[in-house]
Amino acid sequence: MELQPNLINRVAIGDIVRRTAVLNPNKIALIDGERRLTYRELDEACNRFAHHLLSRGLQSGDAVACLCVNSIDHIIAAYGIAKAGMIWAPMNTLLQREPLDYILEMVEAKLLVLDENFVGAMQRPGLFQEEERYNEGTSNPS
Repeated sequence: MELQPNLINRVAIGDIVRRTAVLNPNKIALIDGERRLTYRELDEACNRFAHHLLSRGLQSGDAVACLCVNSIDHIIAAYGIAKAGMIWAPMNTLLQREPLDYILEMVEAKLLVLDENFVGAMQRPGLFQEEERYNEGTSNPS
């Protein structure tokens, strides 16, 4: 894994994981209970999620809202969104439905990423046309 010279000095959120993966690929990046990811694994997972978003037709500059508890998957989503050039719009999981709806409308989210815990609570006709489950552990979108 090698960085291109013009990316060495660039400071973008999506580059942070990549840069660290190049410098410390086998160092533990995240721990969540028994689950651990190295920087290389984190970078690869973020890249897969970024490609998944792009394969759905989202484009650089689109807003992607996240309603997720603190977890490795939320970190993967956040950096994957950034790597795809999209806008990460995190939402507070303690908010009630009405303020969450307001945030979604204000940021003009093209996609809402949810933890399993919030799927039923955020169902609203017309907001998003389809539901798709993405599981980093079992999916490998290209």
